[in-house]
Amino acid sequence: GHAVLNFREAYNSLLHCGAVRLISDEKMLAANVEYLLRSPDEREKMASSAKEALESMQGSLKRTKHILDSYLFPLTVKRGLEEFR
Repeated sequence: GHAVLNFREAYNSLLHCGAVRLISDEKMLAANVEYLLRSPDEREKMASSAKEALESMQGSLKRTKHILDSYLFPLTVKRGLEEFR
């Protein structure tokens, strides 16, 4: 529900690469858990996909932080100088 909405982009990335599955009810959850317990190859594939997707998201986050820092650093210095006067 709400948790998925808060992280829509991350879920979409994980869904797209096959790292997660959306479950609609208890029956579907039980069937998927049972399937994954019996399918080590599928578990490994999902885990590997999740790792790749998370590394990719982490790279995006670092790039975004770097861009924001380039804007925020001069403002922080300016404010520091103004407070110093």
